[in-house]
Amino acid sequence: MEKLNDRKRTIEANLENLDSRKEDLTDILTALRSDPDAVMVEARSLGLYRTGENVVYMAASPQTPIRYDAGSVLLLNPIKRNDETFLRIISLAVCLLAILVSLVSWRIKDANTQGK
Repeated sequence: MEKLNDRKRTIEANLENLDSRKEDLTDILTALRSDPDAVMVEARSLGLYRTGENVVYMAASPQTPIRYDAGSVLLLNPIKRNDETFLRIISLAVCLLAILVSLVSWRIKDANTQGK
């Protein structure tokens, strides 16, 4: 019986936390419906940007993952991102492109010298 009472208290505390969170989210929703700047800030926090905007991620300053709280009974884990792998792939692509440009310019220069 004691376990059931503990569980009941845990669920009641969770319900109070969720009611408080609901009020906070209602305030945020009101701001999003009425303030275009709030919409832009929230969209950017979700990784959404306007067409034509350039986004730069710095490896030295990792973004804090968003953890959505569904109360103390249920807590969702954040999505894991590995930006380091993406940066390594981009670095490799840039190096390969630089080598290719060097080889092509060397071949063009060599062809011009042999033609004269």
